[in-house]
Amino acid sequence: MIGTSKHQSHLPPDGIVPDKATAVKIGCVFLPRIFGEEEFAKYLPYHAHLSNGVWEIYGTLKPGSRGGTPRLAIQKERRQSYPMFGTPCEQLRRSTTPSAHTLGSI
Repeated sequence: MIGTSKHQSHLPPDGIVPDKATAVKIGCVFLPRIFGEEEFAKYLPYHAHLSNGVWEIYGTLKPGSRGGTPRLAIQKERRQSYPMFGTPCEQLRRSTTPSAHTLGSI
């Protein structure tokens, strides 16, 4: 019988955030709530990159601009996100105590 195991996962086999398009859509929902609509809009369009099981969603820095853009890191397999501003995911991975948010509670 299918679905009778006590330990059966209810997560999709390809993760909560299976692809780049999904990652960007999630980022475009949460980034304005974290950074504000005006700040979010300055860096349209947004992009995503997957590295070591973490999607990094980031904005576009306009030509001639200096600094960083709003960023959001989302674990592909779980529902945790890490809001950042101009911080590469590498720093997040090295952090021992990132301030994680559970998607849906932000």
